[in-house]
Amino acid sequence: MNKDNIFIETLYEFKRTRRSILFHIFITLAILGLIFYQFTFLSKGNDAISIKNLLQFYQDWPSLALASAIPFKSAYYFNIIQLIFIACCAVNNSRSFKLGTKEALHTHSQGNNEIVAGNFLGLLLVITILNWILFATSILFNAILYPESFRLSYYLFYWFTLTFPASIYFLGISSLVTRFIRHSGISLMVLLLTLGGIILGGATLFHGVLDPCARNIPNMFSDFTGHSNLVNYLLQRGGIFFTGISFLVLSIIPFPRIPNYNRILKNSIGIACFFLILASCLALFYLNLHWKEKDTREIYRQVYEKYAGPSKTRITRHDLHVKELADGGISASSHMTIKNKTSNEAPLIMYLNPGLKINSIEIDGQEISFRKEHQILIINKKLQAKDSCHVTMKYKGKIENTICNLDIIPEKHDSPQVNSLGIYHYGNFPAFCEKDYKLFPIECIWYPMCISPYSRLGNPAINFTRYSLKVEHDPKLTAISQGYTTEEKEGITSFHFKHDMPGISLCIGNYKKRTLMLLPRFFADTTSMPNYTTRLTLYYHPRHEYLLERFDLEEDKLASILLNAKQTIESKECLSFAEKDLTAEELAMVNTLNDGILPLQRLKNIVLAKRDFDPIQHYPYYWQIFVETPCNYHIYSRLVQPTGEREQGGMVFIPEKLYSITKYNNRKPQTEKEKEQFNLFLWPITLKPIFEDGICSIIPAFRGRTFYISTDENPIINNIINNIIFQDKNILPQEWDVGEVDAIAYLKNKSLKEALHEHSLSSEKLQNIIHKKSAELWMYISQQIQVHRDTLKEFYHDFLLRNQFKEVPAEEFYQQFYQWTNLRLDSLIDHWYNTKQVPRLEIRNAKVIKIEDPEEQSFYPEVLYSFSVFNESDVPGIVMTTDLQSWIIPPHEGREIQTKELKEPPFRTNRYYLNRPFSQNFPSYVNLELENNVIKDTTCKITHIDSITFWKQRNENEIIVDNEDPGFRIVKAKGFKLLSLFQKENNYKAYYTNYRQQKAWTPVINHHFYGSPIQSAYIKQADAGKQKVEWNTELPQKGKYEVFFYHPSPQDKVKDPRQEFYYSVFDGTQEHEVVIHVNHDEIGWISLGVFHFTKEAKVTLCDRDRKEKIESKYYGVAPQELTADAIKWVRLQE
Repeated sequence: MNKDNIFIETLYEFKRTRRSILFHIFITLAILGLIFYQFTFLSKGNDAISIKNLLQFYQDWPSLALASAIPFKSAYYFNIIQLIFIACCAVNNSRSFKLGTKEALHTHSQGNNEIVAGNFLGLLLVITILNWILFATSILFNAILYPESFRLSYYLFYWFTLTFPASIYFLGISSLVTRFIRHSGISLMVLLLTLGGIILGGATLFHGVLDPCARNIPNMFSDFTGHSNLVNYLLQRGGIFFTGISFLVLSIIPFPRIPNYNRILKNSIGIACFFLILASCLALFYLNLHWKEKDTREIYRQVYEKYAGPSKTRITRHDLHVKELADGGISASSHMTIKNKTSNEAPLIMYLNPGLKINSIEIDGQEISFRKEHQILIINKKLQAKDSCHVTMKYKGKIENTICNLDIIPEKHDSPQVNSLGIYHYGNFPAFCEKDYKLFPIECIWYPMCISPYSRLGNPAINFTRYSLKVEHDPKLTAISQGYTTEEKEGITSFHFKHDMPGISLCIGNYKKRTLMLLPRFFADTTSMPNYTTRLTLYYHPRHEYLLERFDLEEDKLASILLNAKQTIESKECLSFAEKDLTAEELAMVNTLNDGILPLQRLKNIVLAKRDFDPIQHYPYYWQIFVETPCNYHIYSRLVQPTGEREQGGMVFIPEKLYSITKYNNRKPQTEKEKEQFNLFLWPITLKPIFEDGICSIIPAFRGRTFYISTDENPIINNIINNIIFQDKNILPQEWDVGEVDAIAYLKNKSLKEALHEHSLSSEKLQNIIHKKSAELWMYISQQIQVHRDTLKEFYHDFLLRNQFKEVPAEEFYQQFYQWTNLRLDSLIDHWYNTKQVPRLEIRNAKVIKIEDPEEQSFYPEVLYSFSVFNESDVPGIVMTTDLQSWIIPPHEGREIQTKELKEPPFRTNRYYLNRPFSQNFPSYVNLELENNVIKDTTCKITHIDSITFWKQRNENEIIVDNEDPGFRIVKAKGFKLLSLFQKENNYKAYYTNYRQQKAWTPVINHHFYGSPIQSAYIKQADAGKQKVEWNTELPQKGKYEVFFYHPSPQDKVKDPRQEFYYSVFDGTQEHEVVIHVNHDEIGWISLGVFHFTKEAKVTLCDRDRKEKIESKYYGVAPQELTADAIKWVRLQE
């Protein structure tokens, strides 16, 4: 090819495109679009935007936290813009090649390949200029408005690797398509559909290898580790680049002009094939990395399953010495004391990361042979019953990441939504082993273990071990782990512990730290009461120190705020008991401290705090470490730990710059009033949503991993016991959760044991099943021990006090529980674990009556509960009153119960209800209104009743069809919808709790509705009357029937004081239109009239709105809310 000819074509195409009106329109709209999309409230996306907000600068925290976010967002935006621009330019250029037959014979000095190359380079130059004009705009705003998040190098990186390859790809495929399709309109449509399909479909197919925009490929930068996954990313971008080049070369072949030389066809095909093969090789390398990872994970999982079984050995002492190597790996030695805690001989099987190579193993001073199968280490040694040995192991290498998260199913592990926020994808690394940064959580097996860290349920067993750790590292870096830290000398850090630990983690990187001692105010120094002291340490990247400026408080004030927060969490999450009366000596101390300034209750708290330190009622560690981790470090939520393993033995891994906390606000208070407000709400508004309620919650440190109940029969019994002990924190009836319906539906036919072994269950559904079964077990224990509820907590407290940071066999726990409560917990749990049914309890004639002197006004009056209950199922059920009195109702039996409220209930409330926490009934509770009726008989009594007595009020002449019955259906509106061809029929019914503004008939559960066991109705906002529901039944005989519909109380009586329903009654021969007007206080069965029916009967309700428009203060004129609940036919005597 002639360079001069290419230059002439390039210059001509560049000038022609740059001078076109299309270019000027695009560049103007693109700049305005960039500003509005990226730097105004429009970037919120899902919130309502006003014109006033649109003109204000705004940036959400995920776009501000990482310096690469704004450059990436600019590149992402430009890829969309350039796709449209290139398609339009390519189609516009194709018009210049619409030559007649004669013109095609004209000769020019430029060959076809030179013309194509020149046109391509000219357009590429225009696209590049447009790209950098937009980038310059973004750079200007970024540098001025958000200088802390500005890095120019990231703009260069995203241009070279993201937008430039995309430009090549779009230009190449556009040139090819417009050569084959000569009609400009059709070619534009085909081009946009083709590119749109490739981008949308390519993002999810084959790990995004075909996506020219790389939308789902991790592409962010961390200040700790650099790019999220550079190798994978560059392979994919290289494949896209060379694919675009091959398309461009192929577009020479159908060029509408006789070529200047004959071999151009063969040359073009050969060159195009070369680039296509090169692109394919890069794509295969990229895919092979994913396939290899998937295969490796499956191999590791199979190895775990191969050696699955209860481990008989435990490491009681573990001294670790770790050295950093020049290649980024580690060299380590482990000195362990291993004990066989069983009464049988046990083989010595251990676990170690497959990337670590073992140099030698010595047992009691003698070198021993071994065999390593990936992560499994089989040592040629057997331990006799109750015997122990000292093992020294030396190993080195790099940590293999694929050993982690093996309990996560491939679909979830490989999902592009993992560790992503909107357009940002941060990567998915469970551990790091690099030259300048290392992060070793427990799960990566960075040191030898005797217990498998893998569990399909995400709750591996725990081995409590007394650790010590010595780390030799780069003096410029900081080593971080749990325990007490000692800087022996520069580059050597040691960690030691005063109690056993469930495991330890290690982090080495470029960190700065801040430390704060949390000590109760009545102690002068940290040595007077060390048990009360908590060392709070924050490790962060030096570049991120500006984030701490808004927390620039006096150290004492900040410590006071955090101490109050700590004590508040302790009161909620630790075992707490009713406050005991002060002794005479303590009362004298209160009087001594009383200077008239502090409130009396505050003084009592100070004195109470001086009682003997109770570790069970406090945070279990003497340290709390927060470590900032790279943005591509990701932890999956687990069945028993929803926040994953971010909390590990008093150390919490927080996301880099809190990038994933979408509502975080880094604005520093300016005025004194703002500072005062900020200090006042520092914990509840700023920190609590992150460190108590959010993904960085410290709550898991309080329970579950401070002791462990081990058993082979029930893998989650340790978590269940924790749940039932702390069940009192959620004992009041809450708004039911949608997932509970699915959980109960599952448990009607299957047991908890089956659920734990059913791989197809989602983790969310399994969590709901476990939650409901925990409630059931708690009820049975509370009901059967028949003692004050604090007795159970007192036992647990005593048990924890003796076994903190210990492993206890389940048999020993059951024995101690029996000695304390006289209840055989083992047999109860065995029955509970294998039971396959759920009780169904019907409650009638329920009321709560005030029985104290009518003239006496008390906020908590003495009351009497009176109700009848019948168990319609084949398994026992439990019914409970507000004050937690409970009764077991045997299968197919009923009870009439009358009981007074306890004089000292567990908690005080003026809300009264009956609850069936574990039953098929939804809602599980029945709300009761306090009655002031005079009642003479206040005797507490329980009377057995049979089904005939319980159902004596049932009318044999009535037939009821509820919305839960098979006779109810939603009538699909007539008309053809194109989308229906591509949609699968979905018969799954998802219940809701929200009444309002439902555009389609939606099932809602509420105690106002009719039905059993599910009190539900279909709700819809009134419309034009085209969407209908109907109730069908076959009557037992012909005759006159009065028809009723059930009308519950409207959700909003202000909006719907009067309602208008349009019913249609079909009597077997004709339709009868019925319009009913109902006031909001007319609740229950409302008559539609009397009709003469043949056997077939049908009632239809349409969604037509009322004629009378009712205007309310808050809603204006709004459509009414329609309810479709139940229909009743009552046969009338002739």
